[in-house]
Amino acid sequence: MKHSNLQCLKTITFIWGILFLISGCGTQTGNGVVSVEFSAYSAGALARLGLPPKSVTSVKMCFKRLRFKATSTSGEDNIDLPLGEVTLDSSGTSLSQVTIPSGTYTRIEFDLNKDCASGKSLQIENSSGTFTTDSTTTIKFDGTFTMTQTHRVLSLGIQNIINKLNEVNSNGQLKDKAEEASGSF
Repeated sequence: MKHSNLQCLKTITFIWGILFLISGCGTQTGNGVVSVEFSAYSAGALARLGLPPKSVTSVKMCFKRLRFKATSTSGEDNIDLPLGEVTLDSSGTSLSQVTIPSGTYTRIEFDLNKDCASGKSLQIENSSGTFTTDSTTTIKFDGTFTMTQTHRVLSLGIQNIINKLNEVNSNGQLKDKAEEASGSF
């Protein structure tokens, strides 16, 4: 009888060991909190082809959703952002703290829409004038970000997008120019 109990105990210990290894050797996985911010940017663009330089003096975005695209096959995590309309500051803009699963992400996207008091998804002012759109607009950021369970700050470089917004000289160009360039992180 003792031999049978000992064999059963060995089998149970073996199974628990396998489960321990499969679960990541006891490492914790789960959600973590990240503070999302836009980094500082330069508002002016260099003159090209002898044209006078343009400068973005104001950017307002109406945030609807934030999307983290993971490297794994798990897909993406969509987070609705109740931020509303945010005016960006060239010295940097803190957006929100969000909870996301641990993992590695290679793209982050913001969906902008018109569900703010202004009825505009994106508004800018540059040296050519004031331009707005109420079209849903997706702002993309590419890079690599690994989220762990510790609190992190995710700083998104928006300079490439600002450079494209410097080129806008009609309302019809705003969405296309904003979506044309990717930011970085």
